[in-house]
Amino acid sequence: MKVGETMGIIAFEGASAVGKSSTSRELEKNHGAYIIPEVNFLFERPKNEHRTWYFEKQVERWKIAVQKSEQYELVILDGDIYQPLSYNWFFHFDIFNQPLSL
Repeated sequence: MKVGETMGIIAFEGASAVGKSSTSRELEKNHGAYIIPEVNFLFERPKNEHRTWYFEKQVERWKIAVQKSEQYELVILDGDIYQPLSYNWFFHFDIFNQPLSL
C-alpha cells in the first residue's frame, strides 16, 4: 500500500443466520469483493488442536485480508476475527494462561 491509501477490509460479525455470508456474496457479485470465509470453512481443524489454534487462525485470516487488499479494492472477512477474545470470554476461556475475567 502507498502512504495515504486505506485498506478496504470489512469484517462482518453477528449471530448465526443473520446474513453475513449472503451479504458477502452480494458484495462479491456486484462489486468484485474478495471473501475470506470463517475459520471452520477455511481451515481443517486438527484432531488434537492446540488451545490457541482458533485464535492463531483468526490472525492468519487477518494476514490474508491485508495481502488480498493489495489486489482487491474490497476484502470481506466473513465472520468476526475477534471472536476468540469476545465470544469465548462468556465461557470462562483462558488464552495463553491469561483469563479474560477481571
